[in-house]
Parts: sequence; C-alpha cells; structure tokens
Amino acid sequence: MFDDSLPDEWLPVAVAHRHLRTWFRTQAALKHHLAKREVNGLTAVDAVRLSPIRRLIVNPRRVAAWVVGEGTREAA
Repeated sequence: MFDDSLPDEWLPVAVAHRHLRTWFRTQAALKHHLAKREVNGLTAVDAVRLSPIRRLIVNPRRVAAWVVGEGTREAA
C-alpha cells in the first residue's frame, strides 16, 4: 500500500511532483509518463486530466496507486 497522506485533489504537475518524488525522482520523469498517459493507462485510471484552461492536472493519490499497480488485474 502506498502512503495514505498523499492528497486526493487535482494539482498542477509541478506541485504534484513534490508529493510523488518517491516514485519520480525528477519532474522530467513524471512528465515523460504523463506524455504517454493514453498508452500507459494513466488516463484510464483517471489520474490525469486537462483543466478548463487546457493544462494538465494530476491526482497524486491516483498516480501513486497506478505506480504500485493497485486496482489492476493480474495477468492470466
């Protein structure tokens, strides 16, 4: 299980990275995965959205759950 103290709110990428440093050492690493969000499943688990002004916003708790594989089905 990941840290339950992670915020469950939508934050800009730079602010969300402060909470996600355990898994993404640099902001560039986080942005790399965000750029591939349609392919790697971040969009499917609703961890990344576009704000009304077309900026990426991130839910740190959902991203952390995606990183550790929570809520995913095991391979058959």
